Amino acid sequence: MIDLDSVWVKGTDGTVDSSTWKNGKPEQVVVSDDALVSVISDLLVGNKVGTRFAFAVPAGDTTAVAVGEVVGKRPSRAVGTPVEPAAGLPAITLDDTGKPSIEPVDGDAPTELVVQPLIEGDGPAVESGQTITVQYSGWLWDGSPFDSSWDRGAPASFGIGVQQVITGWDEGLVGQKVGSQVLLVVPPDKAYGDIERDTIPAGSTLVFVVDILAAG
Repeated sequence: MIDLDSVWVKGTDGTVDSSTWKNGKPEQVVVSDDALVSVISDLLVGNKVGTRFAFAVPAGDTTAVAVGEVVGKRPSRAVGTPVEPAAGLPAITLDDTGKPSIEPVDGDAPTELVVQPLIEGDGPAVESGQTITVQYSGWLWDGSPFDSSWDRGAPASFGIGVQQVITGWDEGLVGQKVGSQVLLVVPPDKAYGDIERDTIPAGSTLVFVVDILAAG
């Protein structure tokens, strides 16, 4: 994941379509074929911070010309100070890449939202209305997995605090620091309630481990 400054110009008349330099804020870009046009992904993979590039893309009767500069690089997993979790929560282990797995606990699921930082980052606190970029995995309370950005090979981005995600995420991730890893145990009323969703039965308590990579 990188911070990228870029300007896109119409090749026919030089009109600027967009410019992060003009906006004063680099774009946070996930470098993967799933997230980018393959030619751009190929251009960015392996390049160092400070690399500047230019390319042109034919588009019918017009040509798009872009100039970009890699101005920063971000970790692909949570980085910070480990936090000892409270007793009675699922145990989390990480593989060499940072992908989490859980060991479920016996007994009834909590009836209130549980927000347990596992790693505390040193970035700014997430604010309501921002877009966050995260790596995450989700399980049912019994440990059955149902979703993971790690399995798709790229982080995901969501609006936070704006009802774009479940209430448990909106309430649990706003205020957490960028760079943190957070365990969320989300009761049904802050998840999908009585609605069955794909492999998630109605009335399910959900468990998430979320690495907050960026917010802006």
